[in-house]
Amino acid sequence: MQNLLNDKATHIWLLLMGLSLSSWILSMQSSRATGFVSIAIILVISLFKARLVLRNFMDVAEAPAWLRYSVDAWVLTVFIGLLAFFS
Repeated sequence: MQNLLNDKATHIWLLLMGLSLSSWILSMQSSRATGFVSIAIILVISLFKARLVLRNFMDVAEAPAWLRYSVDAWVLTVFIGLLAFFS
């Protein structure tokens, strides 16, 4: 049990759970006036979560530099596309 609590994957998983909870709370609290700002914040949180998953659970962190940068560019492109779609 002690090894599980000290594991990097456990810490990242807990962070992902906290970010998911904060996104959900933010989505429930948003109103029409702050809708775009809430969407933008939720998308930024999602971008960060996707990068965490890709880097830590899909071993992109150990991949060659060109692949890491390509994955980051892809995540950023999807983020910009979604932001443009919701604006």
